[in-house]
Amino acid sequence: MSALRAGKLGDAERLCKAVLRGAPKHVEALNLLGVVLGRLGRNAEAVASFERALAAAPDSVDAWYGRGMTLVAMNRPQQAIKSFDRVIAAEPHFSQVQLLRAKLLMELGRHDAALDALDRFVAEFANLAEAWFGRSNLLYSVARYDEALSDAERAIALKPGFAEAWLARANALDELKRHDEALAAYDKALGLYPNFPAAWHGRGNALSALKRQDEALVAYDKALTLAPALGEAWLGRGLVLNALDRYPEALSAFDRAEASLPGQVEVWLGRGRAFYELERYDEALAAYKKGLTVKPHLAETLADCGKIYVRLGQLDKALIAYDRALAVKPDLKCAKGDRLHVKLQLSDWNNLDAEISDVVACVRAQKTPTAPFEFLAMSSSPEDQLICTKQCLADQPSLPALWRGEKYTHDRIHSANRQRLLLPSEFFQSGELGKL
Repeated sequence: MSALRAGKLGDAERLCKAVLRGAPKHVEALNLLGVVLGRLGRNAEAVASFERALAAAPDSVDAWYGRGMTLVAMNRPQQAIKSFDRVIAAEPHFSQVQLLRAKLLMELGRHDAALDALDRFVAEFANLAEAWFGRSNLLYSVARYDEALSDAERAIALKPGFAEAWLARANALDELKRHDEALAAYDKALGLYPNFPAAWHGRGNALSALKRQDEALVAYDKALTLAPALGEAWLGRGLVLNALDRYPEALSAFDRAEASLPGQVEVWLGRGRAFYELERYDEALAAYKKGLTVKPHLAETLADCGKIYVRLGQLDKALIAYDRALAVKPDLKCAKGDRLHVKLQLSDWNNLDAEISDVVACVRAQKTPTAPFEFLAMSSSPEDQLICTKQCLADQPSLPALWRGEKYTHDRIHSANRQRLLLPSEFFQSGELGKL
């Protein structure tokens, strides 16, 4: 034991084996050897040593605990749970094992069993902040964010300096779209633990949701400085770079994210957006299709595929993509108009009048079914055109103005000609075209 405490693992192994040569069923020596072998990364041998101890003493709590912890390290959660069940049967108040068992159940997707375990645990250890924190994490993982928030706040009330609980509170607030409050909670966690990668990552998420993209980028970079392999932060960084129109850098970030998060749909969708904006349409389509193999009912992505097919001149495929998008989400912004515009280009007049009437009715009902350019082919009404344009602008309030009232000058325009320009400009200002 002294050699183990001193970190002299080789000496500890040798001494344990010396004892066992004289007493092969010495339970304490077998358990200690299991611990030493686990520390050395020789997990299979460690499990064998604990099982030898259990063969000699089937009720050894230390052996069941050591076996369970080693199986956790070996990523064998189901067997680990069985070991922990034996520990809890012998020592019901072993709180660390109860929390770990619930965590393993959660990782296995057995959420009801995990929640039941935590409910019993918090009933017994109501004054233990870690219990409420564990329950909060479980509820968060099954998208019960209001309850997760409540439990995180219970943990903080018991232990105000609990940085992980502040992080749990912030994450729940962010999912509830209470981004300003989430940002304050992330800052509280970072005040307690400045080098907290998950909190920096969460702070980036909240800032991005608040459209403070430059600050979000700083937060993601801080997270990645502390944890360079944090795939979620690379993903967040890529999405922010997309929002900042820095698409080549975004693609590099998505490459790093994919290395850590293989199969993550959001990575492929982010790559698809970057490729699309760079006019690399075949690559964009391939990225979106990867995402759709995992989540085939993403309406926005299906509509984006429709846009790409239009750019590639594959109108038949574009129409199919828009049909699929609208089947998933009939009120998807602009999709009806985009689809109908494709149909017009295909000279497909089937049910055309009814579909145009539907789009016009949606515009008048303020439902944004189409973009203004496409709508030009569907209605000649200036009033409808104005409604459609205003809807589009309301959805994109950050679009830069093309003209801010500055005086137009050019070396080939003489002062005498400016009066001629003024007449039509006054005409346009007074009519519906000017408003449009």
